[in-house]
Amino acid sequence: MDKYHEKFNAIIELLKEEEVKEQRFGFMSGRLGILLFLLHSKKSEFYDRAVESLDNIIENIIVERESHNYSFGIAGLGVLIEYAEQNSLIEMDSNEILEDLDDYLYEKMMIDAREGNYDFLNGAVGAGFYFLLRNKKTANVKTFIEDLVYQLELSSIDDGSSMKWNYYQAENGLLHPNVYNMGLSHGIPAILSFLSKVHNAGILIDKTKDMIEKIVNFIIENKTDSILYSFSEILDINTPNETVSRLAWCYGDLGVCCSLWQASDVLNSVELKEEIISILTIASGRKSKESTQIYDASLCHGTVGAAHIFQRFYDWTKIPLFKETADYWYEETLKMAHFEDGYAGYKVYTPIEYGGERPSRSFLEGISGIGLVLLYKISGKNPSWEELLFIS
Repeated sequence: MDKYHEKFNAIIELLKEEEVKEQRFGFMSGRLGILLFLLHSKKSEFYDRAVESLDNIIENIIVERESHNYSFGIAGLGVLIEYAEQNSLIEMDSNEILEDLDDYLYEKMMIDAREGNYDFLNGAVGAGFYFLLRNKKTANVKTFIEDLVYQLELSSIDDGSSMKWNYYQAENGLLHPNVYNMGLSHGIPAILSFLSKVHNAGILIDKTKDMIEKIVNFIIENKTDSILYSFSEILDINTPNETVSRLAWCYGDLGVCCSLWQASDVLNSVELKEEIISILTIASGRKSKESTQIYDASLCHGTVGAAHIFQRFYDWTKIPLFKETADYWYEETLKMAHFEDGYAGYKVYTPIEYGGERPSRSFLEGISGIGLVLLYKISGKNPSWEELLFIS
């Protein structure tokens, strides 16, 4: 058994016991993300535990007491149920469970969209993704998706050749004029990925293609002059940004390139693919903490996220450099497991003023996400779960 199998097994053994101790509900930061990992394990003792836990959550959930969003609310539960059924991870009728939630989530989604909260994890785009998955099972939600696209278009800043949205700060509800969030987790690249998926679903294909082309123009036009990175995390028209951008899924070149790659398929643009490859070639040279802002192993902003995205770009392009870079970050992921009091040796990095390093079981920041990437590393099986993060 190699070192990657050993680490994967350590994670799954721990999560088998720790899942029931997790008090947080959410998909990205709580029990639902752990269940995603356990369902993918396909080991009967862990799988059965996960199915039992999911059934228990469904039976006892009180919708009104939970947030509606994707990250830690009802939309996340709906996405997990729909995803798990469609990928044959569970046997249940998602329509029977979710159809009563559709109208509720539509109302919440449109409230967010009208307020300018297009956030993927915490706003309208996350709920929109829920309806994209539901659309594969029921025709009743197609108009919900169309309404969100129309509202996104209405709230955009469209100059005829480019399209953008002001930054909505979900944690305090503030809308910042002339400031643009460039991260896949909360910003404009997530809108781009969402519209690419809407287009691929055959919904409003002409309108979405036009919007996709304009968003791509905006993103590419706003590449930085830095020799280290191509995209800022937050683009402020009035204030030059001198902060180094992460090398991560959530913010920085890796997440943005995932979104652009999906758009390049819609636009059938070889030129855009070449631009993405050029950006990632430069990004592959970033290794130091100072240049990457990588301080832990997390899928969100750590070594395993970098490893997985470079690996996937190798899968899609067969460029050896991307495989070499992925292998480097896989090795760094194993090195990060050095905490005696961590989960399988891992902790999430948090500055001292915010509590310091802490262990996490979660999908986005903790060992559930690390485990899913390692499962792909050792098995080579299609990492369908990455769609849940707009990686593909």
